[in-house]
Amino acid sequence: MENGVSRTKFLNALGNGNATESGQISRLARYINLVCPIASEEQKKRLAGLFTAPFEETCIQRSLLKDASGRGLLFPSEICLLKGKQKTGKSHAAIALAASVLGCKDFGYTATEPENAKVIYFDTEQSRKTVVLLHKKVYALLGWDTEQPRGNFAAVSLRVGEGADLPTWRQKQIEEICGLLSPTFVIVDGLVDVVPGCSFNDVEKSSEAVSFLLNLASKFDCTVATILHTNKADENSRGHAGSICEQKAAEIWQIEKKKGDIFQLSQVLSRFAPVEGFSFTLDKEGLPRPKARQKAPEGPDELQILALAVLQREEKLSYSLLRDRIQAVEGCKETKAKDLINALISSGKVAKDATKNGKSSYYRVV
Repeated sequence: MENGVSRTKFLNALGNGNATESGQISRLARYINLVCPIASEEQKKRLAGLFTAPFEETCIQRSLLKDASGRGLLFPSEICLLKGKQKTGKSHAAIALAASVLGCKDFGYTATEPENAKVIYFDTEQSRKTVVLLHKKVYALLGWDTEQPRGNFAAVSLRVGEGADLPTWRQKQIEEICGLLSPTFVIVDGLVDVVPGCSFNDVEKSSEAVSFLLNLASKFDCTVATILHTNKADENSRGHAGSICEQKAAEIWQIEKKKGDIFQLSQVLSRFAPVEGFSFTLDKEGLPRPKARQKAPEGPDELQILALAVLQREEKLSYSLLRDRIQAVEGCKETKAKDLINALISSGKVAKDATKNGKSSYYRVV
């Protein structure tokens, strides 16, 4: 449930007849009674959490981060996939995002609620010593003192565990720790190691692992990011686990290593408005440091290109001739051509001048 009302709390209040516990719960309870008037109390309790209400706030309205243009990324109750080939900086990109959620502005993003953020980084691949270094890197990016630990970031090492099925054991640890810490952002590095039997080419087990992440995001109303390798031959995520995760993820990010030891994180797919990624390098301490974006060279925009395509320098055209040329060049209908003429004039690319007698006008490129 949104607006700070957990599904468990709502169902308990509804089932116990204590729907006045909060105004939001009371309103949701009345709505369930409205849409399910003949349902028994047991059915209402069992089915209520599956219905949405038109007055609920949506996750689209909030995100953990905003880019420079105000567009959001990392949305609560959704999962996000970070993919890339081996040794291309996936974990360092995740570190940068974790630090950004907690208030670091180095990578071009602004945290929406850094004071309320809580991040957990679950690592399933690296040694405990390496995870300690990861923990220190996040502190370094935020300027925090490692001798004065804080409670809003936790790193958990899950490479070594108990039982014959380590992936299932890891799932249990992740869910239990999330229940204790109530995180806003969870990173699971990597996805393959929470697939039962590590069978990332098994459709059923892969689906089970992705469903685990989806349920985790919904249950704790947090953003869950997971990391996965891509195939050696192409950019597709590895195995059935990768295919299913790409289908279910709200955001897909690609990390690539460029020349000069530059790492590029790009958003390749999103259910929301697209946002710009960032580039980084690693300093001598192994910390991700932002690489300044190169300003695109200035050139003619689309309207300028159109103006030069339909009008020669020093040429003067009547409205009808200009309209006909635009239709020919753009392959558009008359209405669209008229709209483009208005756009050309308002943008200053084309000037409209009156003839000497003032009875007609002509158009010229500026």
